[in-house]
Amino acid sequence: MKQKLFKRCTKLIWRGSSHRLLLLITTLLPAAAWSDIGDTFTANATLNTNSTVEMTFIITGDNTCEVYGKKKGLTGYTTSIDKSTSGAVVIPEQVTCNDTQYTVSGIQNGAFISCTAITSITIPSGVTSVGTKMCQNCTALETITINGSSLTKIGDDAFYGCSKLSNINLPNSVTTIGKQAFDNCVLLEQAVIGDGITSIGEQAFMGCEKLSSISLPQSLTNLGYSAFYNCTSLATVTNNSKITSIESTTFYGCSKLSSFSFNTEITNIGDNAFENSGLTSITIPATITSIGTTPFTGCSSLTEATVNCALVKGMFSGCSGLKTVNIGDDVTIIPSGFFEGTALESFTIGSGITQIGSSAFKDCTGLTSMTIPDNVTTVGLNAFEGCTELTSFIFSGTPKVKKINDGTFKDCTGLTSFTIPASVTSIGASVFDGCTNLATVTNNATLTSIGDEAFRGTKITSLALAEGLTSIGNRTFANITTLTDLTIPSTVQTIGAQAFLDCSNVTALTIPASAQTILNQAFANCTGLTAITLPATLTSVGEEAFSGCTAATEVTIANGLTTIGKKAFNGCTGIKSVTIPSSVTSIAQEAFNGCTALQWIDAREATSLTPGNTVRAWTQGFTGYDMFCGTPASCVIYLPKGYAQTDIAETYRDQVTNDVFTDNSDAATCPDFQFDAAKAVTLPYGFTATKATATRSFAAQQKSTVYLPFAIGETDAAGLGKFYEFDKVDGDVVSFKSATATEGGKAYLFEPASALTEIVANNAAVVATAADETTEGLKGVYEETVITDGLDKIYFWAAADGAFSNATSKLTVPPTRAYLQLTSAPAAAGARLMVSFDGEATGIATISRDGQTDIQTVYDLQGRRVNSPVRGGLYIVGGKKIVF
Repeated sequence: MKQKLFKRCTKLIWRGSSHRLLLLITTLLPAAAWSDIGDTFTANATLNTNSTVEMTFIITGDNTCEVYGKKKGLTGYTTSIDKSTSGAVVIPEQVTCNDTQYTVSGIQNGAFISCTAITSITIPSGVTSVGTKMCQNCTALETITINGSSLTKIGDDAFYGCSKLSNINLPNSVTTIGKQAFDNCVLLEQAVIGDGITSIGEQAFMGCEKLSSISLPQSLTNLGYSAFYNCTSLATVTNNSKITSIESTTFYGCSKLSSFSFNTEITNIGDNAFENSGLTSITIPATITSIGTTPFTGCSSLTEATVNCALVKGMFSGCSGLKTVNIGDDVTIIPSGFFEGTALESFTIGSGITQIGSSAFKDCTGLTSMTIPDNVTTVGLNAFEGCTELTSFIFSGTPKVKKINDGTFKDCTGLTSFTIPASVTSIGASVFDGCTNLATVTNNATLTSIGDEAFRGTKITSLALAEGLTSIGNRTFANITTLTDLTIPSTVQTIGAQAFLDCSNVTALTIPASAQTILNQAFANCTGLTAITLPATLTSVGEEAFSGCTAATEVTIANGLTTIGKKAFNGCTGIKSVTIPSSVTSIAQEAFNGCTALQWIDAREATSLTPGNTVRAWTQGFTGYDMFCGTPASCVIYLPKGYAQTDIAETYRDQVTNDVFTDNSDAATCPDFQFDAAKAVTLPYGFTATKATATRSFAAQQKSTVYLPFAIGETDAAGLGKFYEFDKVDGDVVSFKSATATEGGKAYLFEPASALTEIVANNAAVVATAADETTEGLKGVYEETVITDGLDKIYFWAAADGAFSNATSKLTVPPTRAYLQLTSAPAAAGARLMVSFDGEATGIATISRDGQTDIQTVYDLQGRRVNSPVRGGLYIVGGKKIVF
């Protein structure tokens, strides 16, 4: 107890009078030691060579002490010197306290923490350890000198943030470098690690941006994670160590590190171990048994790698410069994403490989060729997607691959040909989608399914599909404008949505008898398709299934179909007629919208079909609601048997046009038959029209031919003008006789009493518009007809001349018009024939083929003989009035 009191007093008197100190010593001097372990004292250390600085020490043994830096509670550290001290500090090897000499054996935690003005520190030879945060954030510290060979440990954060420290030389005695020991020493250029080092802690040299080289000695067995994280100047790592693991992010961001040698003891490479490093080549030994995620990600300078261990997904992810990879024979799997995004130019799949994982070679834009040996059984999803330079792909030997998975060759724009091996039974979705230069596909396989978008956008012209295929996926052949020939096997049951969308050059395509479903837009915009035949097995046609098939002129629907989807035949401008079989129970709105050439729809047998109140869309806002909306106004719709006009809401009954109602006794009626005489129209079945109207312009008192499908009764005919029917041909005179009424399907000459724009008949019999069988006389046409043969017997009505003129090269007859057909050419074979109406002839004398007029005795109306009749004049020839 006296000792401690004395010590306290000693310190007190030291600050007072030296005389009193001598007196007290003389009186109380004990024979025992002056100090205990754990006591602190101050002594002078050298500062700037020729001066001193007061430094605090703590006694750790009978003759040992350490530089004091004891942690003070939870608020920080107490430094051994005043924090404002500046310059070079030399820690003494020995210090004296109360006449006892102590050897300095250690430097405690935080002894010089944040002493921001000291520029160097010398550690004496007796020091064995440097504590945690010893010189942390000594931002002016440039040099550390370690004397002797006693130092064994550098504590955690010992020199953290010493931003001006340029070099460190650790003696062989040092075995441990603690965590973050030199972290963020941004100017540290050289670090010499002695041969005795066994452990380098986590983040030990993290952020040492100037550190250019490091040697890992044989003694090293432990290297902590992020040990050299972001050492951006580190170019050389000499690895003679016995470490077993390269931990996570150990060399992350070492952008100048071009190579690294793995020793045979290493079994693990941690997550992101070399991420964003400058590696250019690497050899990974077979001893590696564990590899973390993306250990080399972002190594853009890596061009060559030799791998003898099992491959791991993402191993080289983002190695955009990787061109060559050599893989050992013991490797069996190329993992998913293994080469994704690299610059791989060539690769040989070894004899040990059996599986290629999903996206394994995705976006390898430098890869030009690939051969798959027959030991490979599986090629994963999108395995070669985006390999834009891949021009050759071969399955060699006897392939064992059963399925070409989804997206395997998606966007391989360099691929021009491909052979599907016999082993393949199915092709997944988007397999060749975007292969815009793929022109030839040789199929040796018996496929059972083809996935969505499998061949979309390619340039193939044909594809052989064997029996056994049951489905064609959505958009499988969409946008192939080059496709001309493809046979759908008789086993196919489903044709997917947009399966053949925009295949504009397909002209003939047979839907097999096995087909059950055609989905939405399956054949939309197949503008070369000329005929559409739907088999009896088919139950439904999806929305817009044949929309835009403008070249199709025929649609044949076998009995069996139940559903026709919305706009199924939208815009099929060439279709002229449609027969709806009895099996159809539902037709969605606008099924035949925009079929501008449509002349009739026969739905008489579709008795399970409910047309609804709006049988056809009118102008009152019902556009789009009706199954027959958008069909031409002239199109005749034969509604299902039993459906009556009274079934239509009373508001709309009077607006029904060209809808034919058929009762169960087959009596057919149409309330208002509108016939556009300027359009080609044919009708399959006759009916009675309460009112029939033919729209056409007629000039007053000017004769013209007319050919209508409905009869005109006497009352209606008399109100219109004069009708003449063909009677006979006598030489060069064609005789006509007046008709008080007309028949449907018979041609007439018509002379209106006044200008007309329509011909109206009431309670008219409308006939089926069969081809005119006339052999001699007026022969009518419902569709525009071009005649080139037998023109010597063909004459057309020339209204301006009031005569029939001979057609010399070809004759084009407009719809609902007629021409004169003779069984033999007239005797004089002239260009015009005289016409007799009810026994009174008018016309022009015939002109012979030599250009001379055949003149009989001609008289004017006064009975005088005329030798040179004037064209257009009225004369008497053979007792008949003639107009020359």
